[in-house]
Amino acid sequence: MKYSIAQKSLLAISLALLISCSKTSELDISQQSVPSVPLLQCTAAERMPESIEAIEAVRLGEPRTILPDSATAYVGESANLYRYYHFVGLATTKYLIGSDTIEFELAQFETDVDAFGFATSFRTNGAEYQGVGTASFMIGKSFYATIADFVLTAAPLTETENSATRTAELVREISNLMEATPPPAWYTFFPSRDQVSQSARYYSYDYLGVNGLNKVYTIDYVAGEDTATFFLVPDTSGQKFERLKILAESTERAIGSPKRMPYDTGLGMAFEHPDLGIIIFGVKQKKILGVIGYDPRQIESLVRGWIEGFK
Repeated sequence: MKYSIAQKSLLAISLALLISCSKTSELDISQQSVPSVPLLQCTAAERMPESIEAIEAVRLGEPRTILPDSATAYVGESANLYRYYHFVGLATTKYLIGSDTIEFELAQFETDVDAFGFATSFRTNGAEYQGVGTASFMIGKSFYATIADFVLTAAPLTETENSATRTAELVREISNLMEATPPPAWYTFFPSRDQVSQSARYYSYDYLGVNGLNKVYTIDYVAGEDTATFFLVPDTSGQKFERLKILAESTERAIGSPKRMPYDTGLGMAFEHPDLGIIIFGVKQKKILGVIGYDPRQIESLVRGWIEGFK
């Protein structure tokens, strides 16, 4: 999202109530969180049947299991992304269906929310839902889907007229052998109007680069010709709000809570981020509700209604 200097100044003035003069917290938001390794057994290989009669699929050899301590050798620089989503392990193998060989991978995470967050970190806004699990989409020829705490990935190694169809069938058949879970419940707290299709994401760690700003749920919304990102963060201790406040004050463009936004008294704030435009955030019912790319000319009523809805 891009603004001219004049637009940025106008937006900042329209949001301001008072210049923030609160004392800077001693919390350090500059460090990077250290990913944890769940103490769970990886059962991914057990979910890969030797054969699937319905689609005449045959597994080619025993699955190979990759555990977190050896993930770097297998996935390279992506290993930390796996770990930040509490990676338990993965299994990989190949299936033969007719004349097509399909590479199949099943990655396991600590929770279904972690699996959803990991998979949707690759998904582009508006990607067509493929009808499997809480999220399923295509990237090139690869098929991605989330079922419970697993992320399924399949890609054809051959090119025939049936390879794409068979790849999708393999994912669907194996997903049917697993117990599905609903999407994360926190997404029901977002406005349904003006959502950008397939834009829900979950950040398990350091959202906006802020150490400790974890477990963040987001959805993108149409804001005129641009988009804005709404984010929700459970914050029972209030510490995550303090961390966001430090980020706001560090830009030296922090201002008081935007007008007419019904945050809890004294717990609302807005600032101009150097790369992301105007960000507003505040606390309501021990939850942080915020918007990145806030433009009062486009989405003020939607944002205000969202915050008012938390009683």
